[in-house]
Amino acid sequence: MKYLWLSWWLTFSLVLNAQRYTKADSLNIYGLLNAADAAEEVSQALLLAKQALSLSQQTAMLRGEGWANLKIAFLLVEHTPNTDVRQYWQIGTRIATQLNDPFMLALAELQQGKYWMYNNDLPVAEQFFQKALTTYFDKQTSNYTAVLYNDLGVLAGKQNQREQEANWYFKAMKLHEQLGDLHGWANSAGNLANAFYRLENKEEAIKYAKEALRVHAKNNNVLGLATVTGNLSTMYSAYNQLDSATVYRQKSVKYATINGQKKHLVQAYQNLALLLERQQKYPEALEAIEQSIALSRATNDLASAAAKSRIAAEICAKMQHNDQMVRYYREAERLADSLQRKDILRDVYLSQSSYFAKVNDFKNAYLHSAQYHALKDSLEGIQLKKNISDLQVKYESERKDFEIAKLNTEKLIRQLEIEKQKAIIVGDKLEAQRKEDKIQLLTQQQKLRDAIFSRQKELFEKQLLITKNKEQELQLARQRLELSQKDKELKERQLQRQQMIQMVGAGLVLLSMLLAWILFNRYQLRKKLQEKEALLAVRNTISKDLHDEIGSSLTNVNILNELTKRTLSVPTQAQEYLQQAGESIQQISESLGDIVWNINPQYDDIQNLLVRMRRYAADMLDGASILYQLEFPEDVSHFKLPMDKRRDFYLVYKEAINNLVKYSKATKAQIKLAVIGNVLHLRIEDNGIGFEMNTIRKGNGLNNMQHRADLLKSKFMISSQPHRGTSIELTMEV
Repeated sequence: MKYLWLSWWLTFSLVLNAQRYTKADSLNIYGLLNAADAAEEVSQALLLAKQALSLSQQTAMLRGEGWANLKIAFLLVEHTPNTDVRQYWQIGTRIATQLNDPFMLALAELQQGKYWMYNNDLPVAEQFFQKALTTYFDKQTSNYTAVLYNDLGVLAGKQNQREQEANWYFKAMKLHEQLGDLHGWANSAGNLANAFYRLENKEEAIKYAKEALRVHAKNNNVLGLATVTGNLSTMYSAYNQLDSATVYRQKSVKYATINGQKKHLVQAYQNLALLLERQQKYPEALEAIEQSIALSRATNDLASAAAKSRIAAEICAKMQHNDQMVRYYREAERLADSLQRKDILRDVYLSQSSYFAKVNDFKNAYLHSAQYHALKDSLEGIQLKKNISDLQVKYESERKDFEIAKLNTEKLIRQLEIEKQKAIIVGDKLEAQRKEDKIQLLTQQQKLRDAIFSRQKELFEKQLLITKNKEQELQLARQRLELSQKDKELKERQLQRQQMIQMVGAGLVLLSMLLAWILFNRYQLRKKLQEKEALLAVRNTISKDLHDEIGSSLTNVNILNELTKRTLSVPTQAQEYLQQAGESIQQISESLGDIVWNINPQYDDIQNLLVRMRRYAADMLDGASILYQLEFPEDVSHFKLPMDKRRDFYLVYKEAINNLVKYSKATKAQIKLAVIGNVLHLRIEDNGIGFEMNTIRKGNGLNNMQHRADLLKSKFMISSQPHRGTSIELTMEV
């Protein structure tokens, strides 16, 4: 009986530990995953999926953990196709196998197929797609099966297998039709139209594109309408039917506008601008590309804005609007340079070189051509190094896999040898022969693997040698270009020197020296005056701070001290006065700390400011039991804030946090600080009670923040609505 009780207790403990989640936990986890599906932003969807994963692990819900891992992998691949997400699939696949869930396993294989297709490893992608098909989707036909047929069509298209591509799309359309999924049918029909377009079958391409358009219109699928009208515009443009192309491109812009996805609208306006440019409708083309630039800025896609500014400059050049052209070229250069996008800068230089060559300004044409070739060679060098690195990584990975397989085979052969000897000893010749056959088969398989790996090694070494030869050729070309540039610069300097010697006499040299001496003395005098003015400003600031912040507080402490003496007979009243005096002394200490911190030049580094901002937010928000999230940049070593700006910026921040704690009644707050180039952007949000912007009376706190923002010459904005929280934004250039 004792052992039976012990066995029951151990079983109960294992079950209790294996499944700790409740029905509410399960609903919460699946709710988070559904919310991730519905989220518009990938970053928000990832956050929700990771929350679902964390909750699944905490509650030991194995199925939820499997789905969460697959969801994270899917989102990462869709957002950044080159991301290595194999760890998530490995966990998802392991859990699917453990739970004997063929649907989860097949979905993991489908996702991996997409990943390898996005990364152009097409044979591996096809293997995963076929496994997903045979594992589950071919037997349990559903929308997933139709989607998989569609993906196999895309894969065949990437492999230039046009007939097979069309067959897969037809299968997808047929299954979508059987399932009554008109949306999926229209998507596959649109892909089929593109396949016929690549086959140069104009009639079929237009036919299926218009069929897809008709179904999308019937379903009121605005995104599908925007995509298909854009594809039709591309087709008509290729067939040189520019009027029809323009009509469909304008429809694409209209549907993209209704859909509200700014990134699609950006591309739609750009394509419209290029089409209008081909028709020499330059004013309309310029208007369209300016719309695209404005939308790129609205989505903070500055790289896109830079590339489109180059297109705008080229259109202005054709209109002979030279001032506008120069402005757009400069804007493109500025954005590309600030973003360190050498590829965009390279294209801008090439465009400028072509323009100057057309107007016979050969000096500027040569200058920009040299800049273009320098950047082009630099980017090609970076790509070659990446190619070498990728080849080495791929080879090392294959080598390790080969060695592991070889060790496993050798281990299995040794085991079979032992089993063969045992069979011989007991006289079982048939079993011994079977073991020998398996040994021979494994040996032949290993020899085949050896030959394949040897061939792969030869191919790798050949590719590596070709890549390194290209790198050497690139270096030689770069050196020749540098020598040519230096030779030209040397000749120009020699010519300038000769002209200078002829034009300038000894008297002018003496006059220049005298003028330089006078200017130098004036510069030194001006510098000393500026240093004195700066020192005086620091002293005035310290004096004002001591008077405003310390003086009034000391007076308050003195009054409270006197009141304490008069109310000693009433201990509770005296204790209250003493407490108030202590708070005032604490404020004096903090104010003195702020003043000392502000005038110390070693804190000009913004990293120290961020540390102080984090500490202040933690003290205030933790004390008020407000959940908060801080998002500060990690590397801001390049950014410096002078004393005056640092002080006013920090005081705006303190006032905002203080107001949030005192008046908002919030339970959550989010503080974001971003540094882009020489611009500092601060945003503080809460979910508090908010206020009516038109009726609220601005107190000293809001006025102080506005005043300090004006001193910083920055943009300051407060946004609030009753019961919908408040947000404060400050954007400052240094």
